[in-house]
Amino acid sequence: MVKPAETVIYPKNKTIFFFVTLALSFAVNFVIYLLTLAPTVTFEDSGEFISAAYNLGVPHEPGYPLFTMLGKLFSYLPIGTIAYRVNLMSAFFTALAGMLVFYATVLIIENTFLKTSFWQNARAGSLNLLKYSVALCSCLLFGLAYTSWEQAVITEVYGLNSLFVSLFILLTLLLGRQETLSQKKKYCYILCFSLGLTLTNHTTSLMLIPLFGVYLFLTERGLLLDVKMLLKSIMFFVLGLTPLLYLPIAALRKPIVNWGNPATLKDFIWTITRHQYQDTGPQQTLETFLPQFMVYVKELLIKQWLPIVLASAIFGAIMLFRRNKPYFLFSLSFLFFSMPVTTWMTNFDVTTPSVAFEQKALVSVFYIPAYLFLAILAGIGMFYLVSLVKIRKTAICAAVALVLPLATAAGAIAKNYSALNMHAYYFAQDYADNIFNSLPKNSLLFVNWDPFTFPLMYYQFVEHKRPDILVLDQLLLKRSWYVQWLKDHYPAFVKPSESAVKAFLQAVAPFENKAPYNGEIIQQCYIGMINAFIDSKISRGNSVYFAYIPEADILRNYHLEPIFSAYKYTQNTQPDTTVNASVIKLAGFTDKNANRDRMADYIRGYYGNLYGLRAMQCATLGNMVKAKEYFTTARKLFDDTSQQAAFIDRQILKIK
Repeated sequence: MVKPAETVIYPKNKTIFFFVTLALSFAVNFVIYLLTLAPTVTFEDSGEFISAAYNLGVPHEPGYPLFTMLGKLFSYLPIGTIAYRVNLMSAFFTALAGMLVFYATVLIIENTFLKTSFWQNARAGSLNLLKYSVALCSCLLFGLAYTSWEQAVITEVYGLNSLFVSLFILLTLLLGRQETLSQKKKYCYILCFSLGLTLTNHTTSLMLIPLFGVYLFLTERGLLLDVKMLLKSIMFFVLGLTPLLYLPIAALRKPIVNWGNPATLKDFIWTITRHQYQDTGPQQTLETFLPQFMVYVKELLIKQWLPIVLASAIFGAIMLFRRNKPYFLFSLSFLFFSMPVTTWMTNFDVTTPSVAFEQKALVSVFYIPAYLFLAILAGIGMFYLVSLVKIRKTAICAAVALVLPLATAAGAIAKNYSALNMHAYYFAQDYADNIFNSLPKNSLLFVNWDPFTFPLMYYQFVEHKRPDILVLDQLLLKRSWYVQWLKDHYPAFVKPSESAVKAFLQAVAPFENKAPYNGEIIQQCYIGMINAFIDSKISRGNSVYFAYIPEADILRNYHLEPIFSAYKYTQNTQPDTTVNASVIKLAGFTDKNANRDRMADYIRGYYGNLYGLRAMQCATLGNMVKAKEYFTTARKLFDDTSQQAAFIDRQILKIK
């Protein structure tokens, strides 16, 4: 990256040792991911992404076309469940990103230390041992960072995003090593094409575009003055965006997963610009920015690694400042965009107690590019510290080269393995089975949050379990595209409620088109449509259930009866004695030693509330035997220190 006056002869890195270590940098992370990979669907977005990929549909905005098409390819692998195969895609791309981190770290080490006395005096074999060993450490630090690892063992888009970020860093380094103008232009075109591709996976990669401009300004200013080259670069960038065409093509097929229905130009633009998620709440201010940024600095960073890693990254930044100023400035720019700018743009509320825990977990994934770059800086710092020792003997050098990655891997595994091991993660499957095993034929189930919706989506639309149950997301019913999806795939269900559906669509149209609207009328029509759906189902002798407590205007003169997996919508005041608790799978939720993530813990509390409320109903009716049985089960579903546990203990004492 340094551009001195005289010609710099860089190491070629074409030895067998390099390629073996390069392969090892992929294999180590990948094997660890395989050992901890989720065997089936998980909560959050997993079920939706897998369903969209398997059915070549459209997941939530911005549509993730590249991820969806690649997911379809991975679904053909002849191993495990469909969910396991697409989970494997996350592991594969994250491990591949780690391999590129390894290569990028090697190049930065060479660029930075090539002219130092340590480099000049060391043997070539010893240098290779040390630089490849340290680069392997950077690879492991990225791959085994808490959030990188967490996203690598489930179906999510961040493994592919990390691959593109690491590819961007590597390509900038390779561009700087090209000797001729034509070679530099070729790498510019490759970079622009990859930037287009990455935007078809995740919109946070927009930050790479100004970063590329910063890099060219710092190192290749002449290219910025070449208008013909810039126009060609734009063409390659647009070519990289072509996977976006998948979205309208897929939507025209009316797939079973068709979020936003981007079949028209307007809906296509709304989808790729995340129209539905545009923030209508308070705008970001310095007062809201600082708490989130401090959460990143004080909590999220510390969560990734042991503190010594951050100290090494600081040493790495210092060495870049001293010996590689262009890349030091580029590093500052990268960290500026991936830390404070990312904080400003994401605008998560981490101060309100009721949502802070969830928001902190959600925002962490947006900082993965920062973790990746800090891992590279940590490798630079490690190499600097090793160079201070001035190792002469090859045997000692080999020992250091072996110990460094082993210690790095051991530290990361000791810190994160137990929390991130998903090999026995069947909580989402158990949740779906509990619904399927307890709801009668042709039931209507209302849900209102992704963790309740997406596992059922996977099992219904991929594994084709219980297709007779209609699952509706009440929050999505506020969107016209979701109502249209319902009309496309369940016309017989919608037909009896056509007038109510039409009234809602007319009321919500001005709001969706950013025209003047009447919020009260939209709400009235919205509730009216939901009630029409409910009444239609009940009139045909079918049952209605909720996975939450709905509004009073939806409850009306009905009651909610906890049936262990959901709430039954009923006019009966007496509990149904035929409800069978034996079909409910709770072993993983009640096991204190089970490895549950925050969503599994949330569903665990959901079951605890269902059993506790059922117990209270039984106690009110004088059935103390059943009340005690259900209270005892509910008690196992809450932590000993929780308020719910204390309340249940008091109820059990009263029964005694």
